[in-house]
Amino acid sequence: MKKSTNSSMKRWMICGGCFLICFMGYGLAYSSISLYSVSICEAFGFSRGQFSVVMSLLSLSMSIGAFSYGKLSQKLSLKFLMISGVIMIAAGVLLMSFSTTLPMFYFAGILIGLGLSVATVIPASILMLNWFGDKRGGALGIILASTGIGAMVFSPLVIYFIDLKSFEYTLAFSGIILAVLLVPVVVFVIKEKPATQNKEESQAETTYEEQRQGQKSGLSLKEARKTFAFYFCTITVAMYSIVFVGVTYFIPSYLLDIGLMPMVVGVMISLLSGANAIGKIIMGKINDVFNVSICVTYGTVLFIIAMVIALLIQSPVMAGVFAIIYGLSVSTASFPLTIIVSDFFGERAYGEILSFIQGIAGLVAALAIPIAGLIYDTTGSYNLIFMIYIGLSIIPFATYFMALKKKPVIEF
Repeated sequence: MKKSTNSSMKRWMICGGCFLICFMGYGLAYSSISLYSVSICEAFGFSRGQFSVVMSLLSLSMSIGAFSYGKLSQKLSLKFLMISGVIMIAAGVLLMSFSTTLPMFYFAGILIGLGLSVATVIPASILMLNWFGDKRGGALGIILASTGIGAMVFSPLVIYFIDLKSFEYTLAFSGIILAVLLVPVVVFVIKEKPATQNKEESQAETTYEEQRQGQKSGLSLKEARKTFAFYFCTITVAMYSIVFVGVTYFIPSYLLDIGLMPMVVGVMISLLSGANAIGKIIMGKINDVFNVSICVTYGTVLFIIAMVIALLIQSPVMAGVFAIIYGLSVSTASFPLTIIVSDFFGERAYGEILSFIQGIAGLVAALAIPIAGLIYDTTGSYNLIFMIYIGLSIIPFATYFMALKKKPVIEF
């Protein structure tokens, strides 16, 4: 009983460690980049389009990191990769505090992206699989929600310190905090898999994933790529990524441009991030009660409603309504894919197919931000960008149902 209690405590400690890494990594590095955009562009004379390339390179490097993770994990331990990742995240944020030229900011974005890819969601998914097995859903859901909670907590703090001190001070302080807190968490809390306790538990020497490898059915990546459904799914995920990554990046700048005070914008971003965390839970419940098709429909409709409200914002109240509705819709970019892959192609090559599609989506989404930034630099308004995104959101909605019609028949 004592061993069982200790094991249970250990796995929840690891879950808590992963939560903290994602919470701070996304909250202080990924989600906060757009909050510095206006201040940095004004300080150094960059255009919004030029600085938006930072986020594109960050997303691109995350995709490259995701593609490379499988091969890296065969040569390096999960803990080593996570330590390297949190150091890169902290170093990237610190570098931004000293940067004065676009190439320096671009390199910082690449460091942050690579760090996030090997230190946050991918290793957390592996750890939850190893420690929780089939019951990992709740733990993994908590960790995924941390990305939205991190943005909700840190966005107003970042804006406050930018206004109180400077963006350089805020970036430097954030980088130091990331390094000081997260490196010890990985070193002392994270453990890749349970240790063997006795003869009956000897199977714990292999990961849960390895134990079940021979029991899984479905298609390999090579087989999946021969189906129409695979390409329709890839288009669906890529287009949703373009839409949500693009809109999310420009929201802080847009709200500032229409006259909202910086602290009000911080509150709006917190509302959005909180709604995002809640939206992931709601999306999961909808899938459990109904199916993923209802999830896709629900998310797309909410997104279109949010974009229409965004074009009509005239007060903080309207901005708040927009933030909540848009936040609830954001999980459409990530949650359905995790269900679609196993539903369409089985579990045999789940991780390989999932990371491949996510990698393609990330590469495509990386192009969305600079293109949207160029439109803003040309027109001086975000209205056209938002209208384009409303139109683009119809494409993945349609391709999902095309994929559903071409769903492969798999013997389970």
